Amino acid sequence: MSIRARILRKILPYINKGDWQDYGDFIVFGEEAFEAMGRHNHTEKERRDKKVSEEIDGIVAEVARQQGSSLAAERTTMDGPRFPDLIGLLRGCSPETQTTFQNALERMLGDRKAVSPRAVERDPNAVPLDDLDAYYAAEVISKLERIVPLVAELDAVKTDRRPAPKVGEYFREVHNCFLYGFPIACAVLCRALLEAALKAKYEPRNQSTTWKPSKDLPPEERNKSKILKLLDRALRENILDGSRVEAGESIKDAGDSAIHRPEQFRAQWGSDDQLRVLVDDTRKVLEDLHRAS
Repeated sequence: MSIRARILRKILPYINKGDWQDYGDFIVFGEEAFEAMGRHNHTEKERRDKKVSEEIDGIVAEVARQQGSSLAAERTTMDGPRFPDLIGLLRGCSPETQTTFQNALERMLGDRKAVSPRAVERDPNAVPLDDLDAYYAAEVISKLERIVPLVAELDAVKTDRRPAPKVGEYFREVHNCFLYGFPIACAVLCRALLEAALKAKYEPRNQSTTWKPSKDLPPEERNKSKILKLLDRALRENILDGSRVEAGESIKDAGDSAIHRPEQFRAQWGSDDQLRVLVDDTRKVLEDLHRAS
């Protein structure tokens, strides 16, 4: 297991609940650390209160994790949001903890104003970014624990010369997808890597091909592409409008470029902003197709 991941996993719950203090040269995490510095002795009541507080902290941390998971799911999946199971989380806690938590929850719900989608559009800060931050911090730590042993088990690459640029690019991204846990993307890139390596070996002078954007292809060429043929059908059936068909063409062109022309892909879709447009276009086309079905 990664040492850094183990340490980060231990301190993340304290960061999530704000139970830490920055002293400049060092940071203290958790109430126990503060008390150890002050040599504080607990009374019996303080120990009971402390146990209740720890149980509530655990519930709050788990609610935040589930809330972050729900926020991520409703933005990155088609499954819809998930809701924290408060009853399940309270089950097994002491009666004092259940009462204290329920009272605090009632006060919180009474004070908190609902955030409407329009309010979020007007003010992006209305989205509880801290819940997303906590969720993805845990995700990154879990990937770190996975990556270190996987890399350690890989043999060093033995080659006496630099590969063709496309082969080297795909080789790096295949391993990134493998290490960070994206199996579908990894498989697609493995296929692209194999094709690029074979062409670099047997067709070194035929690395560039004549290419036109989908929107510039004549009808007979569009009919050779399954994607373009079906996009045109969706347009005729009023399932997709012209802007969605153009978006679909861009999605196809980006995928073709990613596999066959990585340099062009990086130039046209390689930045975060450009890739975000591509992802947004994909979501919009899928939403219209899904709505029609």
